Amino acid sequence: MADVLSSQVGSRRVDTNRVALNVRESGTGPLMLFFHGITSNS
Repeated sequence: MADVLSSQVGSRRVDTNRVALNVRESGTGPLMLFFHGITSNS
């Protein structure tokens, strides 16, 4: 049960990082900081 939960959290984190990377490539600084704040707090 714990393994399934941790894998879901890990995959969600990868998705968030992928979105953040796309935002960075777009060149939107403030939005990148917003996503970084979300990943830091989670």
